[in-house]
Amino acid sequence: MKLSRTAQVYLALALLVGFVLLSNLAYWGSTLQKRWNPVALGKDSVSDWESRFVDLKRALPPSGVAGYVSQDDIGILANPIDRNAEFALTQYTLVPHILQPGKNAPLVIGNFGGVELTGEQIAQKLGLTLVRNYGWGIYLFRSTP
Repeated sequence: MKLSRTAQVYLALALLVGFVLLSNLAYWGSTLQKRWNPVALGKDSVSDWESRFVDLKRALPPSGVAGYVSQDDIGILANPIDRNAEFALTQYTLVPHILQPGKNAPLVIGNFGGVELTGEQIAQKLGLTLVRNYGWGIYLFRSTP
């Protein structure tokens, strides 16, 4: 059976529309499942970031100002967008503490994910004292007088 040219065009359009509808249905179905699925809640990048700082936040005083250092402070240049986003996420995570870039505070938070130096080596480069390594490249330092 041979289809006319018009029938072929209509069949192609029907298949295309069907594919688009199925694709949208699959997308919206997975989106709604994530939104309304209590198991999927908290499985986002901000929640993952917050989980890295849980133990450090408990070790900090109830409020105050802390310094913040990262790769750039030891001469390893990071993507400026990543650097700014990580600073903002860390500030958000550690509220009510206020972070100020640099090491001019009694306590200094270090974010060195992916850096192949030990906490002691980083502390030495920065002229700080390592208080604790929290894993995931997160450190707490103390300013040395």
